[in-house]
Amino acid sequence: WAPVINLARDPRWGRNLETPGEDPYLSGEYAIAYVQGMQESPDDPGHIMASACCKHYVANSMEDTTIAGEHHQRYDFDAQVTPQDLLDSYMRPFQGCVEQGRVSGLMCSYNAVNGIPTCANPWLLSTIAR
Repeated sequence: WAPVINLARDPRWGRNLETPGEDPYLSGEYAIAYVQGMQESPDDPGHIMASACCKHYVANSMEDTTIAGEHHQRYDFDAQVTPQDLLDSYMRPFQGCVEQGRVSGLMCSYNAVNGIPTCANPWLLSTIAR
């Protein structure tokens, strides 16, 4: 279940050490190298050596926090993201992971994006990711 390529945008998230950082380009390049290093072998180019899984797709930067006295967890968090920020920032690392890294799997995030849980969002899963 690796690599974690979430953008580390908020230090309160608590799992920033697992990510390559806050830069979408750097995170994408990291994902490509990580996936190719796990899955590919020059000795056997026809087979996957170990299956990689880029996660958490997409806009996941909430683990567990209290804001203004209200407790939030990743399971009930709804990330409100503009279309431009979603495409330019949050999706960029996953695009590299899929298109250039040729990852064998994606794990959707636990949160919702703009009111729709990511694991039940046909636009994110079927239209964009596929």
